[in-house]
Amino acid sequence: MAHILILKAQDNSHFVDAMLRASIDVLYSHDHTYDEIIVPSAKELPLAVNLLSESLNYEAVLCLGIVSDSNLEISSMHYEQIIGSLYDYATYFSFYVGIAVVYASVQDLKVDSVVRYAQTIANDLCVMNNTMRQLNSMNVVRDGRSQKHN
Repeated sequence: MAHILILKAQDNSHFVDAMLRASIDVLYSHDHTYDEIIVPSAKELPLAVNLLSESLNYEAVLCLGIVSDSNLEISSMHYEQIIGSLYDYATYFSFYVGIAVVYASVQDLKVDSVVRYAQTIANDLCVMNNTMRQLNSMNVVRDGRSQKHN
């Protein structure tokens, strides 16, 4: 059982709440627990990951959000920067971040599509977390010495 942090963007709450419910179901199906923190919009997700990284007591972070063209201050270029920053922080701080952040026009957004996407990302996060646990618990004999993977 793992303890997962869910960072949820508050904007486009109808869609993000549906993504959250579906993601929680997936986490529970893997016997994981979670805490939830709400940020104002998807553009604050990288900042939240960065601020929380020093004190994370979680095995992984799941980011949920919608970036739509109705939010005029966020363009597709900003969306790419948000995603890139999340990956950078995950790599730098060595923890797994599931990124279920969708960019779409308001007209193209469909609840069932974003829910399926969130379920897929949440499941991938759980599987990857289990894989990392297995790798970290393995003992490997190398040059006559027993070493643990990190």
